[in-house]
Order: sequence, then structure tokens, then C-alpha cells
Amino acid sequence: MSAFLMFSAAELVEGFIKRYDTLPVRELWLVDIEEGREKLEIVGALAKRMVKKAGVPMEIKLSPARCRFCHDPDEGWAPACPCAG
Repeated sequence: MSAFLMFSAAELVEGFIKRYDTLPVRELWLVDIEEGREKLEIVGALAKRMVKKAGVPMEIKLSPARCRFCHDPDEGWAPACPCAG
């Protein structure tokens, strides 16, 4: 599963880089739950290298989700997470 997720993140970043002139994303947040921190750091480092090589002014930021309710692997992001305040 991790290899698939890293590949998908790389495709996402590549898409933003290729379309930067028409969709200037200046900040991209990559988020995972605490148990995925190592994977998040690996994917984040790859994304940062891709952005640097492309020379686009995009900042890659990494953050663990605040809680398990923020992300459900089967349902995706929970819009009404109790930790969102």
C-alpha cells in the first residue's frame, strides 16, 4: 500500500508542477496520521526534491492528522472531525 501512496503523491505533485502557470499552487500540505509519519516524511522529501528541481515557488508542508477521526482509510477525510473545533 505504501508504494502506491508514494506513487500517487508523486503524480499529484508532478501535476501541480506541470500546471503551475495556470494553477499556481504556492503551498501544498501533505497529511497522514501519526502512524504514517515515516511514510509522510519520505513522500514529503520526494515532493520537495521535485519542486526544487522544477524551480517553481511551491512550498511543501508536512503535518500529521490531529486524530484518527480526521482520516478514515475507507471513507477519506472526515469533514466534521471533532478536533477541528
